[in-house]
Amino acid sequence: MACGVCGSPNTVRSHIIPRALVHDSKEGAQAAVYGERGTPGYRLRQSGKFDDDILCQAHENLTGDLDRYGVDFVRALNAAGNQAGDRQAVSIPNPRPDMLQRFVLSVIWREVQSKRGQASGLSLGSWAESVTDAVFWQRPIVTPLVASYQRFTAERSERVPIGIHPFRVRMLGRNFWQFTVSGCAFWLCLDRRGLPPKFDGVRADLNDPVRAVIGDAKPLEEVGILRAIFADMRRR
Repeated sequence: MACGVCGSPNTVRSHIIPRALVHDSKEGAQAAVYGERGTPGYRLRQSGKFDDDILCQAHENLTGDLDRYGVDFVRALNAAGNQAGDRQAVSIPNPRPDMLQRFVLSVIWREVQSKRGQASGLSLGSWAESVTDAVFWQRPIVTPLVASYQRFTAERSERVPIGIHPFRVRMLGRNFWQFTVSGCAFWLCLDRRGLPPKFDGVRADLNDPVRAVIGDAKPLEEVGILRAIFADMRRR
């Protein structure tokens, strides 16, 4: 395999989701429990999923600042969400909305480029070049982004800081990518029509601070995207 940016055959290990956020989600446990749709059983991973065939060292280094910005944002959102009480939204500092946007794009890009993404048929389609240019060359791109604090619960109604790798979804009649890290979700609109102006006030790619919605408490088994994954995890 070769670097997905420059074609260099000298590739290095690249984590799809920053290791720091996977460690946060473990909450002191030795490993995170991983399940994948279509794969029976589950796996224990200490630092999350990675791929060693998608980026060379130089282009992996370019994602470092994006990962650090994303980690800081997610940690701030978790801290505010944990203290939100009955509030429906919290305000999170976001001095560089473009950095948060590029962080989210970089996670999606790595998922698509990974062996698992390719085997699953994931593709950025006509957006591939624009997303690559935005992530690695800082070229402007219009991809409306919304963030939220999720309250998925397990036994005893305790919140679980779950992670869900990027997947495509239709919302508001438009094409989105969505993923969740350490219990915080990102929705990125990858659609030429963008979003109506009424959503500008909650767009994380525009605002500082950004208004992040607090999700309703919901048992894990009632989360649609997780049902099939849990069913596969129970198969051995």
